[in-house]
Amino acid sequence: MDRRGFLAGVVSGLTVYGLPTEALSQATTTNKRFVFVLLRGGMDGLSAVVPYADPDYQHHRGGLAIPSPGEKGSIRLDADFALHPRLEFLASTYTSKELVVIPALASPYRQRSHF
Repeated sequence: MDRRGFLAGVVSGLTVYGLPTEALSQATTTNKRFVFVLLRGGMDGLSAVVPYADPDYQHHRGGLAIPSPGEKGSIRLDADFALHPRLEFLASTYTSKELVVIPALASPYRQRSHF
């Protein structure tokens, strides 16, 4: 190993070792929490958060389409999106601005493994 390789390894090691301490040292005591839930795999995002205002939604989803807000339909969130009727418990959380729904968001991971 040459001197340049040794120094690069030492600097890399110290950087990795020091990062978590630096990040945690700036944490503050609070009762606020941020929970990020990425729905993939078993839950269909278009059924959980229904884009009922999209003119093509009913046509393309066919029998899987969730009814628009109203009697026995989805729970309206705004002018474009609604919650599945079984997710009614989340509606008050959304109304109180404690829940944010970001549709069509994904991570770069594309393996689709359920293991």
